[in-house]
This record gives sequence, C-alpha cells and structure tokens, in this order.
Amino acid sequence: HVQQSAGRLPPSFKIPLTNQEVTEGKSVVLHCELNKPAASVEWRRGGEPLKNGDNIKTTDNGECTLAIKNLISSDSGIYTCEVVNKFGVTSYNGNITVAQTAQLAPVAQKSKASSIIGLIYYLCKCLSRCTEGILYSKF
Repeated sequence: HVQQSAGRLPPSFKIPLTNQEVTEGKSVVLHCELNKPAASVEWRRGGEPLKNGDNIKTTDNGECTLAIKNLISSDSGIYTCEVVNKFGVTSYNGNITVAQTAQLAPVAQKSKASSIIGLIYYLCKCLSRCTEGILYSKF
C-alpha cells in the first residue's frame, strides 16, 4: 500500500541543481536527477521557458540536463528545472554566475636592467578575476 501511494506523488529530485560559477566563453551543464520519470520537463531562465533543442536532454530514468555553450555575461541568472506528472509539479532552482575573463592593462616600464640587456619588461595589472593562465606573445 505504501508503494501505491508513493506512485501517486509528483516526481521529486534525488539530485538537485547546484549553483555554478563559470568564466565567459566556457560551457556549463546543469544536471538534476528525479526519483522517477516525469511526464513533462521544462527548463526556465528567470521564469521564462527555454526552447527545447539539442542542449536539453531528458532520459527515461529521470536525468535532466541543460547544456549552455560559449557563455556570455547575460547568461547569468536563475535556472529552473520544472517537472510534471499527473499528480503534481515540482521544480528546483540553480544559479549560474558568468565571470568575465581576466582583462589585462599592460603598462610598459623599462628598468635599468632592461636597458643593459635590451629587454623590455611589461607590468600587467589584472582588472577582474584572474583564474586563467596568462600567455605572453611577441608581436
């Protein structure tokens, strides 16, 4: 009798969405897992439904994913996975924060040592989060 009543409940989340912080230009996959398949799964961003496409997957065993590629700052926001069956609706929110890529402001400075050996040293100041490796090139 307990199993019958459990079957008459809306789906619930075994693994809910998690908040994520991602750098611009990268990709993110939102993933949640239900205790049972739902008749309908809808992803929303800021309360607005997202169009179904290749980036949205739902499996028969209750896994739901939303993939977003080439993130830009306007992709930041609250994303919701809303699931429905004939017994009700359940939803869970996760926040995506898109961090800007590090911007460097080079300032040319010569030191005494550079004039002796003919090198120019550049002092770069990071203007935002510096989480990526920095690559220097000679032009």
